[in-house]
Amino acid sequence: RAKSASHDSGPGPRKPPTPHGTDPHDPSPRHPYQSQYLDGPGVRNVLLQDLCPLDFSEHVAIGLFDRIAYHEVVNALDPAHAKPTTCASVVG
Repeated sequence: RAKSASHDSGPGPRKPPTPHGTDPHDPSPRHPYQSQYLDGPGVRNVLLQDLCPLDFSEHVAIGLFDRIAYHEVVNALDPAHAKPTTCASVVG
């Protein structure tokens, strides 16, 4: 789908992007993480290191076992029962 000139997200479920500020495999990224942010109504961009500065997960870890990212996904899927995400979120 082509991006709209006014915003990046379309109708439907909220799709919060989760860019990360550091990648241990690429310490000098070619694209700043802010370029991954979306724009539009209902968009909430999430930087994992803002939620937990100790979270250095890279792309694969975020999708497989990063508990901070998992907690944010659960919050997005069930906003009525969302709880703040912090470094303590890794314990459940």
